[in-house]
Amino acid sequence: LSPPAEPGAVLDAWAQRDRLLLLWQEFFVHHPLVVMPTLCDLPPRHGQDLTLEGQRSILDSLRVSLVTPLLGLAGLAVPVGSHGSLRTGVQI
Repeated sequence: LSPPAEPGAVLDAWAQRDRLLLLWQEFFVHHPLVVMPTLCDLPPRHGQDLTLEGQRSILDSLRVSLVTPLLGLAGLAVPVGSHGSLRTGVQI
């Protein structure tokens, strides 16, 4: 969904990632466990990822789930219920 970045932008992104990792590590000194939603919305409809707009919507909803793998932090997503036939969960 994004065009290739220039080398300087890639280095800036890595520096920002390292800064965020340091902030999370400082946070974990006082709060060793965080529970977050796996999605910022209801689970996507079947086939929603087949359109560019659907892909953007899903990626936007996944932002909170991407924090832990992006920073290399341990995380686990577990189901906690459902909304109709759609499963919902949390990330620990």
